[in-house]
Amino acid sequence: MINKVEDNWFVDWFNTPFYHDLYRHRDHAEAMKWMHKILEIVPLEKDLPILDVCCGNGRHALCLEKLGYSIFGIDIGVDNIQKAQSNSQFPERWKAGDARDMQWPMPFQLVTNLFTSFGYFNETSENRKLFLTLLDQVGEGGYMMLDFLNAPKVIQNLIPSEIVQGELTEYCIQRKIHQRQIIKSIDFEYNSQLFSFQEKVYLFDKDDFLEWIQPTSFDLIHHLGDYNANEYQVDSPRSIFVFQKK
Repeated sequence: MINKVEDNWFVDWFNTPFYHDLYRHRDHAEAMKWMHKILEIVPLEKDLPILDVCCGNGRHALCLEKLGYSIFGIDIGVDNIQKAQSNSQFPERWKAGDARDMQWPMPFQLVTNLFTSFGYFNETSENRKLFLTLLDQVGEGGYMMLDFLNAPKVIQNLIPSEIVQGELTEYCIQRKIHQRQIIKSIDFEYNSQLFSFQEKVYLFDKDDFLEWIQPTSFDLIHHLGDYNANEYQVDSPRSIFVFQKK
């Protein structure tokens, strides 16, 4: 049995074909619609750079590139970055690496962290470090957008177990909340080999982020609840924060 239950679970899991199979319902039409909505929320210039952190295979960022914006991306998954590079007009703008240690030669007008690509570390200090690193990449007057799960809704509507049929195999999903983390266990068989992976996301909320921006030069200017940019409610499907640098 191959067991990948560890602190840095995302390194191995995101680089498997099974991850993409399990989440294959995420489509580019949805991503493009959300990017158009972002352009309504945040005023952006096409000649100024935008950074997507934990960009995956570029599903969202490449939509903005197609619209003529100057896009850069970083992700810890080497396979993801290679796929993004293969679909980009500017493959040199995509980096594989740990976002906590990223260094770029220029500031960005917008830094995004989309589709719950945050809260993966067991220690609050490491999650806070990534959050502050996101802010550090933003230029004067620029923005940082954090698209996160809505913790109260996740807790209230937790599905303890389910079976998901993929194209490669059938996935047995177990969920629980432990020490303010939602832990998702994913077990399956493929070619007579048993596999076990875990996803873990820390259930941060608005109060956490407001505390973290206190010593910075950022304000929270929008708290949205869905990809139609409606204002956040406690039962909203998402919790999307837009911060602006003063």
